[in-house]
Amino acid sequence: LAGGQAAVVADASSGPELDRIIGFLSAGDRIDFLHYKTPTIERRILRRMLLRNISDLGAYRQQLEDEPAEREALYRDVLIGVTRFFRDPSRSTALTKKVFPMLLDVEPEVPLRFWVPACSTGEEVYSLAILLVEYLTEKKLHRSVQIFGSDIKEDSIAFARTGIYPKTIEDMVSPERLRRFFTPAPGGRHSIARSIRELCVFVEHNVLKDPPFSRLDLISCSNLLIYLQPAAQKRALRFLHYALNPTGYLVLGTSETVGDRPDLSNRAAARSRW
Repeated sequence: LAGGQAAVVADASSGPELDRIIGFLSAGDRIDFLHYKTPTIERRILRRMLLRNISDLGAYRQQLEDEPAEREALYRDVLIGVTRFFRDPSRSTALTKKVFPMLLDVEPEVPLRFWVPACSTGEEVYSLAILLVEYLTEKKLHRSVQIFGSDIKEDSIAFARTGIYPKTIEDMVSPERLRRFFTPAPGGRHSIARSIRELCVFVEHNVLKDPPFSRLDLISCSNLLIYLQPAAQKRALRFLHYALNPTGYLVLGTSETVGDRPDLSNRAAARSRW
């Protein structure tokens, strides 16, 4: 199996067949996969080929053309979201110890506006809302809050809007937070409390094509840039720069940087301040 994997990867990397598959996958859709790093798409194609017991890239391309179900399966694999509640404790600590105090010290009468692009099924958005509500409660502060979550996948946004998560989140969310910020749902699931849900707005949005949000105090952009080609990364960063207030903060994943954008380096909290 390992030898077969290596052979497919070598073949996928060597010829125009991969470009044809990527172009076919992008055709007629609002998502242009040519902006994505090729190795990421290669791995997803390899996975689907192994599952379908196909060793030839041309044969797999033909299957994509003949079977809409397989095309949809590959499409979903390429866009698979990786997220969970409170997945980075160091980030949570930095937000409550450093970022929130500075944001709340500026124009207290103006609502705070946060944005989580590529939010997948919403866990990071709700985690951010919970952290902020905990901080405001602890400090006995009152502030209007708007938190936007966006993603290019319509089904992910629909899931996030329901705010209902499986029992497995008990491994990520403390019993205290479950009691305070969730309510029981059928099947042992957990539903986000209304007080948290009302702070969050979820919309379908492509950060490379659609107009960005504006006047934002914080953008949490985790594990998006690492999947994009360099030119697409720069374009996304321009959008994020435009969306932030002068006093705003950009939060990046541990494997992401602002690259050659020195004007953003002082806002990239995940790198320069944490």
